[in-house]
Amino acid sequence: MFLAESGHLPVNDGKRQRTFALLKALSAQYEIDFLILNNRQDFLKAKEDTNIKNVNFLECTYQSRFPFIDKVGKWVGLLFRKQKKVVEFISDQFKKSNYCVVFSRYLRPVINVPNGSRIICDIDDDFTEVYRSRIKAAGSIWKKIRYLQIFLLNYPLYKKQLARVEPIQVKGKEGFILPNLPFQMLLADKQGVAPSTVHDLLYVGKLSYKPNMEGLLWFLEEVWPQVIKKGQGLRLSVVSSVLPGQLLMHTIEKAEGVSYLGRVESLSEEYKNHSMVVAPVFSGGGSNIKVSEALLMGRGVVTTSFGVKGFEKAEELGYIKTADSPEGFAQNLLDSMKDSEKMEKLQQEIAHWAGEYFSYEDWAKSLLDFIDEKVK
Repeated sequence: MFLAESGHLPVNDGKRQRTFALLKALSAQYEIDFLILNNRQDFLKAKEDTNIKNVNFLECTYQSRFPFIDKVGKWVGLLFRKQKKVVEFISDQFKKSNYCVVFSRYLRPVINVPNGSRIICDIDDDFTEVYRSRIKAAGSIWKKIRYLQIFLLNYPLYKKQLARVEPIQVKGKEGFILPNLPFQMLLADKQGVAPSTVHDLLYVGKLSYKPNMEGLLWFLEEVWPQVIKKGQGLRLSVVSSVLPGQLLMHTIEKAEGVSYLGRVESLSEEYKNHSMVVAPVFSGGGSNIKVSEALLMGRGVVTTSFGVKGFEKAEELGYIKTADSPEGFAQNLLDSMKDSEKMEKLQQEIAHWAGEYFSYEDWAKSLLDFIDEKVK
């Protein structure tokens, strides 16, 4: 059984890309019942998928008899809550099928799995990492207090569920580590990697995701004015699969030299027309897909000490530069854009290194080897 609160389609963000890659890898060796919880829209989309074999899509939509209790739970920030109907549905499925393992996408759904089950959990956006980063990056004392309250309320429940599973992590100290990759790009027929000496910068990120929104807003307000002042003629393009909020959109529109491209037909083509990538991110969970994607396309990256997590090797090689201050971030960009000839050579070097370092085939084999060991 594969358990998740969302499906894998459309494959347009990091969460769905990873779900898609996990399904594709696991279905090559196992028959899968993919149970999608409380998300009928994603279930209907998933049922249309004919590309992944050996997967049977199921749904369980929970509607509480006491919605007021659910609202109170949401208001106080209780994240790990059993849902009786889901518990009963999963128990019934266990009676019908002899599952060798339950694979849960994220830890939260695990609370609905019967005790005594063998559970492997993909700890993607790890709860502890997410909330510690949110508390640190919060712009007001009230936000810090709210995040701290949610963290303290849920931490005992989080640890209790974590003790029940064999964890697969994007990064961290506990469990088997399986990095995040730009799976949609890796599984495409052609990469379209090409050097570019055009002095344009590229930002790629889903701007409905709060860490992306906050990071880009910080960059445009604090960093970009310094870059424009010193780097004459530099331009920035912003790519997002969804429209940003009103404040961020207004900031993008009024910023000198910034173009909002929105959803693009070919991301590979955009990389060809830009020489470097910026990834300003200060909170969240998991390794940053936009960083590995940029490296695969042969582009150097300027990011933060948070954004480089999981890519320390690339930083050692000089493919990634990091800074957390506006001044340092701006200077890293300006220094990287100085020498066009050196930049083109470095792009070829980065693409070659990343093509070997980020392999979906090796990734899938590592996952299956890990599952096989636990199933035996």
